[in-house]
Amino acid sequence: MKKNCLVLTQSREKSEYNDFIGSFYHFPKKYLGQFTGSQTEFIYYEPTKGGGEGVYFGYGKIAGQPAQDKKDPDNFFVPVSDYKSFMVPVSLKANLGKHLPHITTLKMRFEKFRLNCLMKSVWMEKFS
Repeated sequence: MKKNCLVLTQSREKSEYNDFIGSFYHFPKKYLGQFTGSQTEFIYYEPTKGGGEGVYFGYGKIAGQPAQDKKDPDNFFVPVSDYKSFMVPVSLKANLGKHLPHITTLKMRFEKFRLNCLMKSVWMEKFS
């Protein structure tokens, strides 16, 4: 079975969603199709929009199927498992302030992590 890898955009301080980092991810209905299959892994990314740091800060697995938010039917929750935070957050930009070439397309709420989770494996070895 093909592994599904995602980048989950997650604000750590202020979020318009009802997220619980490392436990549940809250997202709009338009991204429901991203959570297909049983082997979905992810990396959390905190965007600079809204005052975030623009860093990758942890990784984990999606632990089940999405469930509709009972208070807001246009949103869903998905359970998260095996969450690990990086010892040191990984910046989206290189030390010179330039975007890293392989991640410049992170413009959507989700983007499939297209390198077969290679970057996640490297970060896990280096920062866990």
